[in-house]
Amino acid sequence: MSDRAERALLRKQRVAAYLFTGLYVAQAFVALQHMRGADVRTLVHAGRVLAVVGFFVFPVLAYAALSPHVSEKRRGEWPTPKVLVDEGIYRLVRHPMSLGYMICSAGLMMIAQHWASYVIGGGVIAYVYLSILLEERVNLTKLGDAYRDYMQRVPRVNVLRGIARFLRSRSRRSTG
Repeated sequence: MSDRAERALLRKQRVAAYLFTGLYVAQAFVALQHMRGADVRTLVHAGRVLAVVGFFVFPVLAYAALSPHVSEKRRGEWPTPKVLVDEGIYRLVRHPMSLGYMICSAGLMMIAQHWASYVIGGGVIAYVYLSILLEERVNLTKLGDAYRDYMQRVPRVNVLRGIARFLRSRSRRSTG
């Protein structure tokens, strides 16, 4: 990739990141504004749990799994390894950070129980899912057959299926 094309791609990624951040902040604002008027208190409490899990737990697990595979860590940047990482949370889902964003967004929708939160949250989830598809194309180009095999073994964002597959493969190894 030429230097000019790389700079153009970085600009597009920056604009996309600003758009995503804006949507996320807007959804959080709507959730805070309408939290008291929510009808179903159980949903509000469940939404709080999902928002915390999505915003904190999944990113921490993803960072912990990636960190050992990064040779050069730069302050303020997410670690990007040059090799396929399929350990830790990456054994269960291919995109734990994105899953965390989607779970957090769903939690914010449950907290607010307001049409604006549903519209913004739907936009956030759609944006994250489309970014996953783009990232997978990039990973296939970069990592080839190793990533293709990884795609067969580990689900995109379905953590329950990932846990079931992991437990099945583990029981096969222990009995075989």
